Amino acid sequence: MSSVFALASPLVAAALSLACFGCGGRPALTPTPDSGGADAGGPAPDAAGPCAVKTADGAVLACTTLLVGSQLDDSYCGMKADGQLRCWSYHEFFDELLARIVARAPAGLVRIAISETNGDDPFLCGIDGQGHGTCWGASSTIDLGSGVASVVLSRYGTCAVYGDGHVNCASSFPKLPADHRYVQVAVGADFNLGLDDTGRPVRVGPDLQIAPGFFRKITMFSALGAALRDDGAMVVVDERLSGVMPGAYVDMTFAYRENLCGLDAAGEITCFNLVAGVTAPPAAPAGPFVQLAGSGRSLCGLRPDGTTTCWGDAQVRVPDGW
Repeated sequence: MSSVFALASPLVAAALSLACFGCGGRPALTPTPDSGGADAGGPAPDAAGPCAVKTADGAVLACTTLLVGSQLDDSYCGMKADGQLRCWSYHEFFDELLARIVARAPAGLVRIAISETNGDDPFLCGIDGQGHGTCWGASSTIDLGSGVASVVLSRYGTCAVYGDGHVNCASSFPKLPADHRYVQVAVGADFNLGLDDTGRPVRVGPDLQIAPGFFRKITMFSALGAALRDDGAMVVVDERLSGVMPGAYVDMTFAYRENLCGLDAAGEITCFNLVAGVTAPPAAPAGPFVQLAGSGRSLCGLRPDGTTTCWGDAQVRVPDGW
């Protein structure tokens, strides 16, 4: 899988486009039916994530700890409140490559995202405390401009969400509808998914068949999406159906491809296999955890003391002190 830098629109200088493999065919889903839930108001979804510390005017000031993972290649990055940034994987080659990229990180970052690392020039994206976005690799640097609220990376494309609610994506899919103010975007194999400031998932084309409710987080893997509702329900987002996983959760991620994993309020992690024949991840270690990230053959959880535990078939090696 190779990585190619490509120009986006005038508002985003450039972004990464990654080759897609295994994108064909829509899997059969088997979530349980959702009884719904009233559409309601409430606070706008928090695009900054659960670890963000905000100033009185809503600007992101710092993150106590932040953990992110790549979609497929079992690489992870963490960032501490003092700005320390470290990335790790399951193999020395990737560890060394990630270390070279981390060494080129801009100063003052408060948010990060990671791409796949098996391209020629994998890269990270970060946002500093003033909302300036930058993406960089071992030898390349890309300026995303000011007012960046979040950046999402996947092998299907890259999207930046800006503080005024507009989105700029470098992917092969049509742009998200312009008559929405977005707080988050997820990039998939068949379409991009946006979360607007009314708490509703949005896509290009026919309306999604999704249960009612106010949603605060979205995520995608390949052709599958999921949305986390305000009542803690993890709802599968698909062109054909919508279903809800049992339980209530505060965070979620895809792992082991089409497995949806949720972190509950007690700090425990539960995974649901959405597609028959797809390998399920091993049971998570005992919590509590405060954040989770997933990848192709592993998961990592962030504990209340700021340390990370990883598990799975990929044998991800967490550095000392992380």
